[in-house]
Amino acid sequence: MPFKQPEVPYDCPKQFIEDYSTWHTKMLFDTAIPCHKKQIFVYNSAVGLGDSGLTLDHRLFESATLGRLFFVGQGLQKIFTIGLSDPGFEWIYDEAIKKG
Repeated sequence: MPFKQPEVPYDCPKQFIEDYSTWHTKMLFDTAIPCHKKQIFVYNSAVGLGDSGLTLDHRLFESATLGRLFFVGQGLQKIFTIGLSDPGFEWIYDEAIKKG
């Protein structure tokens, strides 16, 4: 059961992430599909945070397009810990996107 993107492109990245996330979870835990039949992509990077972010974005989209489960390799935790940690103040993602 490959991930199917809609005919019309997504209006925002949030909907793509939610749809892919739902599909990813179903595929990951579907016991009717043996593990050796599930195609995955493990992203590992050896470049800096900026380049890693760009390639991570590309590889996530590529994995969805190819219908693969996407995982981030263990080595990236240290690189992304600061960039993905809480900002230290409250904010709402949707409002931030609307305001640009």
